[in-house]
Amino acid sequence: MSMMINIEDYFEKGFVVTTVPEDLISKFWFEIYSSNWIDDGDKTYKKIPDWYKLTENEDINESKNLKERRISAIKNKIPDSLVTLSQDLINNKVFDNLRYIRENIEFRFSHLWNGAEEIPWHMDSIDGNDVLIFIYLTEEVSWDETWGGTLSLCKNLKDKFLYETTVLPNNATMVVVNNTNPLIKHKVTSLKNLLVNRYTFSLCYKW
Repeated sequence: MSMMINIEDYFEKGFVVTTVPEDLISKFWFEIYSSNWIDDGDKTYKKIPDWYKLTENEDINESKNLKERRISAIKNKIPDSLVTLSQDLINNKVFDNLRYIRENIEFRFSHLWNGAEEIPWHMDSIDGNDVLIFIYLTEEVSWDETWGGTLSLCKNLKDKFLYETTVLPNNATMVVVNNTNPLIKHKVTSLKNLLVNRYTFSLCYKW
């Protein structure tokens, strides 16, 4: 059973590791099954949905972060069903504690991909969003850490790594990140076993 977000962990640790609300899991799978998956132009991921394809005249020297900022400005590319689902998620009862403190939480952007790239410690700052949610879906019963594709999070205070946690992308895992805190960092390991699917939704919200 999905538990309400621990608001103390959200503000003290800077992140909460939990599971997708049970009534929404099948809807996220629907977004995967209904997507038209294509090759990623720069080979960062195994596959991406065609709605996330960059424009024809993209600058090949443009950083991934700038590309995502540009795409986030044209939300009409995101399927209506995923926009609705993203709003349903933040309005779900598991987020009651967060909405009690931040009453108006607005969906801003979503990204979906299959695979994982190696990314060192960083913080996502796309459009300066306040709440960042990662959702992982896979057909595997349990995730083998040697496959890669793990997520690590911490609160980085100078040379101290507080609350450092490694998360396996097991099916229906949800990670809620306090993206307003510049001390909160995360990193990702590359997917080594390309025979398995590691679907990731990255959902961004503003309050």
